[in-house]
Amino acid sequence: MISLSDLPPPSEALVFYIEMREEDLHFFESAVRGLYGIVNPRRDMKLHNGVIYYKNYVSADLRQEFEALLSSMRSYIFIGDYVVEEPLPR
Repeated sequence: MISLSDLPPPSEALVFYIEMREEDLHFFESAVRGLYGIVNPRRDMKLHNGVIYYKNYVSADLRQEFEALLSSMRSYIFIGDYVVEEPLPR
């Protein structure tokens, strides 16, 4: 059976690479999955200059809400820098 999380994201999704610790992933995933499905957290990661960034797909029209969520989550877990990849033009 194919899981929906295995499907590629829609082309209008933004890719957020978020610096966080592995031990904070479960809390983060639980929090963002409750947001009406606007975020698709992944276990994919990139290592850049010794820092781990976890990949998340976010609906482009909900970028501000997601950034506000990241800001408020910093009170509960470590969330460092993040990088946003914009979708390619069609």
